[in-house]
Amino acid sequence: MNQFLASEYVEAVHRLLLGVEVRDAARRQRVAQRLEILLEPPKPWPLPPDVDRFLTSLVERGGQLQDIWPRLERHASCLFALRLRPHSGQEVDLRVVDPSQRFVPRRVRVPLVALGTPPSLSLLDRTALPRRSRILDLYPGADYPVSESVTGLRGRAVISTGIPATERIARWPRVEALDANGAVVGVAHGDQYGEFLLLLRPEATDRLATLPALLTLTVRVTGRNPAPAPPSALYGRADPFWDIPLETAGPPGTAPDDVMAGTAAIPAYTATASRAVTFTFGVLIGASVAPFELT
Repeated sequence: MNQFLASEYVEAVHRLLLGVEVRDAARRQRVAQRLEILLEPPKPWPLPPDVDRFLTSLVERGGQLQDIWPRLERHASCLFALRLRPHSGQEVDLRVVDPSQRFVPRRVRVPLVALGTPPSLSLLDRTALPRRSRILDLYPGADYPVSESVTGLRGRAVISTGIPATERIARWPRVEALDANGAVVGVAHGDQYGEFLLLLRPEATDRLATLPALLTLTVRVTGRNPAPAPPSALYGRADPFWDIPLETAGPPGTAPDDVMAGTAAIPAYTATASRAVTFTFGVLIGASVAPFELT
């Protein structure tokens, strides 16, 4: 029986289960460029019995595991949508990637509106759109376009292991810039190479009355030490983003949500490195700053 149209018509009704707006955390506006939001399958991921043969074939063709995962629909408004489908579950694991590397990828577990079993369509219809929508912040990556007059830092995070110490990349670090009062005036996410682009917020420099001006802040970098190892070297090549920390967002309607904003602490990030760094207003520094070694 049709719900909205007369019986002589064939009716297909699609309901929004989850809407996602991806926002540029630096510019604080919606990301207009093309991104991909993938739906990660529940773990353990369903792989063929002959896993090594499958992964070898995939890698030799230049593919990745995420190539075969479903995507959220991207609309012309640059918003993403997940329609209600059978067996939607109580949560979804999203992976947001940017092929252009302008933004650092993220993985977020998003709780969905509880609809019961079987799902109550009337309950979903009565649920306001804000409770079915999320805003996810992405942070500048290596190829993020910046002007020559920004105030910030290009840095790198490393870890030292073994005797004698061997320097290794600290993948996916998180970075904060703190002023003298301990207030956060800049946040950055690092990539798989341990590199990050830290851009200071306007409130960090709006108190400077004269130019040129120097501003000393504490830069705190966090990450994992020791770094987790992939199930196998082959698996690491098939899924280069396997070790991005999976963060769990708040329940539907949570606002503000520090996890979605990318500012929440990650429990597994117990290694830190803090250092006073002198910024120059209107200059992006980096060459003179040594890597941050996590301990």
